[in-house]
Amino acid sequence: MKVSKLKKEPSLSDQIRILVVAAIPGTAVAALRLVYEETILTWHEGDQMLGFTTVHVYTPLYLLMLASVCMAHIALLSVLAVSVGGWFKWLRTPRWNKSALLSLCLCTALLWVPYHIWKRATIAVKGPGPQAAQSLIDAAADGDSPTVELLLARGVPVDTMHGYSTALDAACAGDHTKLARFLLSKGADVRLAPDCIGKFALPLTPQ
Repeated sequence: MKVSKLKKEPSLSDQIRILVVAAIPGTAVAALRLVYEETILTWHEGDQMLGFTTVHVYTPLYLLMLASVCMAHIALLSVLAVSVGGWFKWLRTPRWNKSALLSLCLCTALLWVPYHIWKRATIAVKGPGPQAAQSLIDAAADGDSPTVELLLARGVPVDTMHGYSTALDAACAGDHTKLARFLLSKGADVRLAPDCIGKFALPLTPQ
């Protein structure tokens, strides 16, 4: 008479390993999509509302990516907690799949790189691009001096207009005094920046 063997329940470390591997595909897709929006799409189309097209056009994919990203953070925090417990002898430290763990760490890290870092890197590699005017005015409105300086260094005219605004006008509207003075030092025409009139004691004629 055969005695049926009891199935061994997966341990905590086994469950975490499964979570790590399961989170990789969706997190990788989310990271690649985000990097695409922050680099190529931004270069071609201008600043993006990140995730806007994905959530409205590819809603199931967006939900899958969101679930995977949440799962990735839970998995990485669990790995950290168990590892710390092992270091302090609270728990037995398991052998992690280093390739899977490093892949998940990389994909998750890409999600946390600030938007302006990707924009500057793309401009530095590919040049200002077809949306240079919008990028300059948006950067000035945000007080993003490094991006403004990079765009000017790559040949974007300081008084280039997007809509009815220049970079100097956008900087004044956002109360970015230091950036406004920098743009003036680069030859920006205050007469094209009505929002600068009466602000910061700026000169009324271009320098």
